Amino acid sequence: MRILVLSAALLAFSPCPALAQNTGTLTVAVDGLADDKGQVIAALYDNPFSFPFDHTTAKRLFTADISGRSSRVVFKDIPYGRYAVLIAHDRDFSNTMKFRARFPVEGYGTSNNYDAGLAGLSFDASSFMFSSTEETINITARYGSAADKISFPFDRDKSPRGRINVKVEGLRNSKGNVLAALFATEDGFPFDAEKAALRTYGMISYGKTEFPIEDVPYGDYALVLFHDESADGRFGLLPNGAPAEGYGIPGKYVFRYGPPTFPRSSFRLKEPVREFAINMVYETACSRINFPDDRMDKPKGDIAVRVSNVKKVKGWVMGALFPAKKGFPTGLGHASMLTYAPVEAGGTGLKFPGVPYGEYAIAVFHDANQDGKFNRFLGVIPAEQYGASNNVLRTFGPPEYRKARFTLEKPRLELNVGLK
Repeated sequence: MRILVLSAALLAFSPCPALAQNTGTLTVAVDGLADDKGQVIAALYDNPFSFPFDHTTAKRLFTADISGRSSRVVFKDIPYGRYAVLIAHDRDFSNTMKFRARFPVEGYGTSNNYDAGLAGLSFDASSFMFSSTEETINITARYGSAADKISFPFDRDKSPRGRINVKVEGLRNSKGNVLAALFATEDGFPFDAEKAALRTYGMISYGKTEFPIEDVPYGDYALVLFHDESADGRFGLLPNGAPAEGYGIPGKYVFRYGPPTFPRSSFRLKEPVREFAINMVYETACSRINFPDDRMDKPKGDIAVRVSNVKKVKGWVMGALFPAKKGFPTGLGHASMLTYAPVEAGGTGLKFPGVPYGEYAIAVFHDANQDGKFNRFLGVIPAEQYGASNNVLRTFGPPEYRKARFTLEKPRLELNVGLK
């Protein structure tokens, strides 16, 4: 009797061969091709883990001729379900979809006409539900992606090449992609990805991603990751320059009150494969912008601070905006906003944007060693230059809030602070 019940249960919950699965014909109309050379490769995916790089495991894979800079691919007997289509303009009849740094090298296009130019390809953004006997989707070919912007220093052209394997942990959700910028010099590091030697990305599945950075010449590099939840292909930053999205770098450096620096974050690639496990961080001291509740409905203005008398042109100038006496000047955890700027010869500018009108005081210090701290000898005597609004510095002891305070009551306020 138990066997009969089990058999009935299996019949109830197993697919029945006698029931025909709904299928239909999907037509892909491709336009916008640059010319009539070569052919179009079209891959139909139903598995996000295969999309887009493993087209050998695609549900269907076809090639089609080009006529008048357009093409047409027909997929027949397609079971109803969720799919994504990727097309490539195969100009040299290689029968392969070419990628560099995980971006398309040739003309490409996806269902939903998703632009992978800087954000990377995405199954979620490209997928659609197929549920009709006949359906046509239109894909416009695109040309140009981050693959076109790979630029390593000339002196590394003849160097051996290796691969960097990146494993990302600590993602708070599976939205978007993880963007990666590999810098060969400190120029632009860490957040100006346009100046990176190479940009790539990893697609997130179940809150994790792993991806390679391939064909990298041996040398010194620094790597920055961003969780691009909005899938806009940009490193999201707050008005004060702090990360607005999850970020990560190799090693133990955490963005405290200033950004990571190239010397502290760099590593040397000198072997065929280098492995990194990087944990993402979503909240930093600079990202915690917290004004008193009773000021949130007030008009807002910007405070621009010109910092002078910085003795060494190195490191960062850090600024803290305090809404009250508590914590001033070194208790940075009590500041409403923290900001920073690289030291410049002739004066450094700090910006506090979007500040509600009210009373404040500003403390500034020169983070010459770029450790994100205001260093002091024996925990008392300042080891780095410092200053305060109204330039109220004392011979002994820290500046006082009551003398450093000022009132913001117009759209823009400019202050000058000289460091001691």
